[in-house]
Amino acid sequence: AAASDVLTSVVGLGGLAALLAAGARGVTLTVPLVVANLLYVGLNWPAGTRHAAAQGPPRREVTTFIALTTVGTLASTGFLQLSQVVVRTTGDAHEAGGYAAALTLATPASLLVTALSLVLLPTLAEALGRGDRPAFLSQTDAAMRGIATVMVGALGTLAVLARVLVAVVWGRDYTEVADLLPVLSLAILVTTLGVASVSALNIESQRGVV
Repeated sequence: AAASDVLTSVVGLGGLAALLAAGARGVTLTVPLVVANLLYVGLNWPAGTRHAAAQGPPRREVTTFIALTTVGTLASTGFLQLSQVVVRTTGDAHEAGGYAAALTLATPASLLVTALSLVLLPTLAEALGRGDRPAFLSQTDAAMRGIATVMVGALGTLAVLARVLVAVVWGRDYTEVADLLPVLSLAILVTTLGVASVSALNIESQRGVV
């Protein structure tokens, strides 16, 4: 999964850079993203592997888990994207551009937590599956402390150096963006600090998903 993530990211970003360099604009710029996502699906599709379909209560439990997880993902990631639409609807194009620029600088730090959660979930599930609750709690605690240390450091640095980063990345025309970065950094920090405990709740019980 990690290798396919890196590969598809390189394909997507590389393709986008190539199109921009070639002068492409508009909808054409979405092609690398579509190709990268299709490539990711192809690389991770369980081809040639057959599994017996779950029936009865297990099937309902799996279906419910997938549905709730999908709703949760849409509510979190979708809300972030929807916030840009709200800014554009309630403000002008200049304000929307400034918000998008600030969001672009603030959100990459959260990818660290996303990567950690991909590693954490199977580890916690294994510990709970073999009945080793002390290891389950220990891993959750260690992950929580690690996330807090990394994210406070990363987002704190981002907030402190906001003006410098904005000047380097976006230039002097976006100086007002620096005022948004500390606020967005705090919001992302609050959101990501609960990833470890939420992952533990999701694994331990279906009630945790709800």
